Amino acid sequence: MRGSFISWLKENRTSVRSAFGMRIVSMGLGSLLGLLFPRLLVQAMGADLYGLWLTFQSVTRLGGLSDLGMGGAIALRTGQYLGQKQDSKLRELLASARSIVLLLSSVCFLAFVALSPWLPRWLKFDSAPGSGSLTLLMIVGGMNVAVVLLAGYFHSLNFALGTVTWPVIPTVLIGQILAPAVQVWLAIYDFPLWVQLLPYSAATIAVGALACSMVKWAHPWVGTIWPLGFNLKLWKELAGTSGWVYLSSIGNAIYFATDRVLILPGFGGAAVTKYFFNYKICDLATMLILTASFVSIPKITQWLASGQEAEKTRALKEVNFLNTAQILMGCTAALGYLAFNDLFIALWQGAEYQMPLSLQIAFACNLAATTGGDAGIQVAGRCGNNGIKQTGIAVGGTGLLNLGLSYLSMRLGFLTGIAIATAIAQIVLSLSLGWITCRYLKLSPLSWSAKSCLLPLAVVGIGGLCRTVLKPDSVAHVIMLVVSFGLILLVAALAAGVNREMISREWSIIKGMLGR
Repeated sequence: MRGSFISWLKENRTSVRSAFGMRIVSMGLGSLLGLLFPRLLVQAMGADLYGLWLTFQSVTRLGGLSDLGMGGAIALRTGQYLGQKQDSKLRELLASARSIVLLLSSVCFLAFVALSPWLPRWLKFDSAPGSGSLTLLMIVGGMNVAVVLLAGYFHSLNFALGTVTWPVIPTVLIGQILAPAVQVWLAIYDFPLWVQLLPYSAATIAVGALACSMVKWAHPWVGTIWPLGFNLKLWKELAGTSGWVYLSSIGNAIYFATDRVLILPGFGGAAVTKYFFNYKICDLATMLILTASFVSIPKITQWLASGQEAEKTRALKEVNFLNTAQILMGCTAALGYLAFNDLFIALWQGAEYQMPLSLQIAFACNLAATTGGDAGIQVAGRCGNNGIKQTGIAVGGTGLLNLGLSYLSMRLGFLTGIAIATAIAQIVLSLSLGWITCRYLKLSPLSWSAKSCLLPLAVVGIGGLCRTVLKPDSVAHVIMLVVSFGLILLVAALAAGVNREMISREWSIIKGMLGR
């Protein structure tokens, strides 16, 4: 049995659909436990201390930007060189990349250590009961960021090689299940926050080591860790790509961290916790749906870089299918969220953690806009030599737009405005990068925008109106709401281009994959 499963994994190493299915199952399991762990943590730590922990996680994510976009640059260049069959140049590039990653991780750790006495005060981290030494928390956070950067090198190579099936299981089991379970145990026994962070560092090291092994299994010489290279020309090439990737990373980090960082000083730690809980379903749904592009992009990158017309045709077909699938999944998730979030929160944490419907509609808009426009966003970075540059500018610019609008909302005391700001920025990003993708692939930008952005937002708008009129406070209202949402989804599926031929083709592919 074990041998058959390993053989299946090797055979389907680069299978987009098998990887997506495994990620859905594994992340679904991790998500269910992810609903349990925050509940246990907030009970063990209290809302204020847990809010501090959530905000600290945002800070370490920002610290992860210290790779200067190098991980994304390595993945992009590796995929392109593999598509162009330039193995000798790739060997030299990876040797120089390893030396840069080692240097950046060392500098990052030393910076956290040097600034640790002052960072908590600069970030307005008030020491909550049970938090322990915030200085030690920053030092361990720096160590965690450093190991994330080192492990990221091998994760980038796995991604470039198209190995999207193998990494699923250890990432979920170790990073999303085992590490949080250990943190819960430590929190119950009142260990300080810096000790509670250690399981995540250990998990990062373990998953990174497995990622290194996976690269060697797929492509032995690509997974070597020696020699280190110091080719200034190649450093410059990587820096030219990583600079724009870095700008994209900054923008994405702003999207992730802005809400928590601004809500803490503006509304308090308890508000961070409530905001986080009410966005939980949207966050989980977004991660699951974006997995579709994550497992598709490595092949699309190589097809676009090959220069062969047949390969570009395959890429175009895959992009269209990816876009349609993500639109439909995003609309389904957004309507499901609007229908059942209040019930979910009441059962999960208690009715006191519920938040206004207006905030939930803003969350649903962000979910629909993010998933509907993701295919265009991901492909834009692969559109010729300037694709990554244009993507970096767009992501960085809309990240700053999000930050500015969120800060204004915080100053006005308008909590829902922070969620609206994120949705507005995401809509602008989806439209701008979608047009770049259309121009490169010779598609109609108006048709793409209507399908990828306007359609999902219309679905959420009509769904929000139905949810306002039909409150799920009785069985009859719930049935009417579900039927209404079902009709909305049916119309949306037809408008997105779903038809019998598409369904039949996908079912044939899945049956063939399972048969192997």
